[in-house]
Amino acid sequence: MPTTPTLSPFLDKPVDPADAKYIVFGAPLDKTSSNRKGTRFGPDAIRRESSYLDTYSQRTGLDWDDLKLADIGDVNCGDVESCLADIEELIKSTDKVPFMLGGEHLITLGALRAVKPDLVIVYDAHLDLRNELFGEHMSHATYLRRGYEELGYKAIVLGARALSSEEVEYAAGNDDLSYITSLNIITG
Repeated sequence: MPTTPTLSPFLDKPVDPADAKYIVFGAPLDKTSSNRKGTRFGPDAIRRESSYLDTYSQRTGLDWDDLKLADIGDVNCGDVESCLADIEELIKSTDKVPFMLGGEHLITLGALRAVKPDLVIVYDAHLDLRNELFGEHMSHATYLRRGYEELGYKAIVLGARALSSEEVEYAAGNDDLSYITSLNIITG
């Protein structure tokens, strides 16, 4: 399912996936981004910059080098539905702990479908609870709502600062959806 990364693997440490406890994969989706395009470059940009990280944590005593973490490449994000289906299948089918590198917010829906959480905690400036954006029912601004409709989880968004009246009304009408604005966090 995944392809080979176009750049060096995460942390520049090739590990055989069969020996790994953790897997990293990219989901370079950039189909519904508004304002600025470019989220498809995210996975490779993260990989590239990860080679400059210091790997040892003095606080925890852990070293990334000791983790059996394999970069298994990118899922194919040629179109939205197949990208989401591939993410869901990859996460469901692995016995490894997955880490996904994105890509626009919509990729999160594939992961949510795979793990079927009871609670979702989101740190974001936006609620992503729109019904549609620019005529798109499936987009980076609708993924949390689509997931809620499909999976029925509880969700809280922390740090929201840019809200639409539609999203505020939708959250107010659903007891399992809540948010704390960035202003509320600052002022207490």
